[in-house]
Amino acid sequence: MIAEILSWVIPAIGLASFWLCIKHPWGWFVGIVQQMGYLAYAFVTHNWGFIFHSVAFTAVFVRNYVIDEAHLKRKREKKARKAAKRRARILEEGAIILT
Repeated sequence: MIAEILSWVIPAIGLASFWLCIKHPWGWFVGIVQQMGYLAYAFVTHNWGFIFHSVAFTAVFVRNYVIDEAHLKRKREKKARKAAKRRARILEEGAIILT
């Protein structure tokens, strides 16, 4: 009974984590939590291959989080530089108009 429930719930959480990763880097953590479910499934059903599956996917999720977070950091820095240039240009144009 519990194995059947886990066989439906765990993949649903995995799909949700991939959907969340589109906009939120913390979606990868949802995937890591999902892998804990696969560990439980491995022990309940005695399907020991899921332990390897869980460890491998956890490594991929951690790697993707690190890459995604670095990409978003660069994107935020670029946006901040662009906003600073825009503010400087507005201040410069305002100073020209005032003089």
